[in-house]
Amino acid sequence: MRLQDDAPERWGDNFRSQLTPSQRVRRNEAVNQALWLLLPFAYACLFSYIRNLGTVPLLIALGMLASFGMVYGRQYFQKPLMIFSCLAVIYIGLSYLGIMDRGITLMFSREAIPQQSAYAVIMPFVVAAFAVYHEKVEEGNAVFLRLETVVFIIACAAKLYDFIYPTAYYGQEAERQFAGIAQLVNTMMIMAFIFVRRILQVENISWFLRFFCALILLITSSSAQAGIVLFLLLVLMILPELSLRITFLFLCFFVIAPIVGAAFAQSIWRLDPNTGIRLFFWHDAVKRWWESGGVGVGFGTETIRPIYDLNAADVTILTIDDPGFIYVGSHNAFVDALYRMGVLGFLLLSGFILRLFVRVVRGFRGNTIFDCWVTCALVTNLMVNVGLASINLFFGSAFLIGWLVYRITQADAGNDAAFIP
Repeated sequence: MRLQDDAPERWGDNFRSQLTPSQRVRRNEAVNQALWLLLPFAYACLFSYIRNLGTVPLLIALGMLASFGMVYGRQYFQKPLMIFSCLAVIYIGLSYLGIMDRGITLMFSREAIPQQSAYAVIMPFVVAAFAVYHEKVEEGNAVFLRLETVVFIIACAAKLYDFIYPTAYYGQEAERQFAGIAQLVNTMMIMAFIFVRRILQVENISWFLRFFCALILLITSSSAQAGIVLFLLLVLMILPELSLRITFLFLCFFVIAPIVGAAFAQSIWRLDPNTGIRLFFWHDAVKRWWESGGVGVGFGTETIRPIYDLNAADVTILTIDDPGFIYVGSHNAFVDALYRMGVLGFLLLSGFILRLFVRVVRGFRGNTIFDCWVTCALVTNLMVNVGLASINLFFGSAFLIGWLVYRITQADAGNDAAFIP
């Protein structure tokens, strides 16, 4: 990581007086940008605590992020995401008109449309905003390094609070872990990203100390998804020369495993209900997409059934009268896109994500184990969670996508020096 000469670590009056007018302008601009991003970051890290405040704070945070991306991140706009966003706007209009709902799904509510579709509209701009953030941090901009430290402290404070006062959301998981990521939610994903990047960047420390820090993350995690992501980090650190192959095999596993597992869904559910039930979510969503003629069912409908008859026992997700039922996603971002926006929506989203993965797996000058780890973390989050449609995971997913967009954009510009060992 490079430290800019015009972004000094000292901020005393004497040093300020030595700055040239252009340096002062750049410093002030960096301060304004960091303050612009601070509130959205704070909201993302504290979402589980302030979500009850309603939609106004959320709209402010998302609006600030999206506007930041529009103003400063145009070089990071991704054409597939822009088309995906435009397609979402069309589907939103058709959904409000009731054209998409043709009795295929259990229920339809216009009130659910904004929540289910917001991510698709603003994602190109939020990703661009995070890409700019990563650019500034990697350049060594002192203001953004301080911003990252503040964000990390906020995330750690939120996690410490959960450890001391376990919430209903984390339940017993928070009592059994502290330093690791309990779930791949916004707070934990951002915290883990910053922590891992910094332990890999610190100079003059042994590989064993870096490995020990990563091991602490693993042994203190409590969810299967987080454990997989952190175990991959250890594997990549042990076998850095095979990092690209490991990442490729990991991605192939996540593509092939659901297809093969669908034939054994009942058996998998008996062994691991949390994993097995996802196969039924995906199967039902794909089935209804097929019944729609491939065009999708739009927004404002549910993606899962309230009750599943799994032979051994009926599994009740939520009752159909529960106001939160319609908002539950299929726990797979790609299936969600297929289900709601049809083949075109699926191809746009999956094609864009696939391009990011291919660029990392193929390798480019400066490719690192950190890039590979972020890729594995992202594919895990998108494949087994409501990684984009849920605001509880959207910020974290966009944060990781922003990193990969930044990396490939820098590579395309011929500025792909190895940032991280």
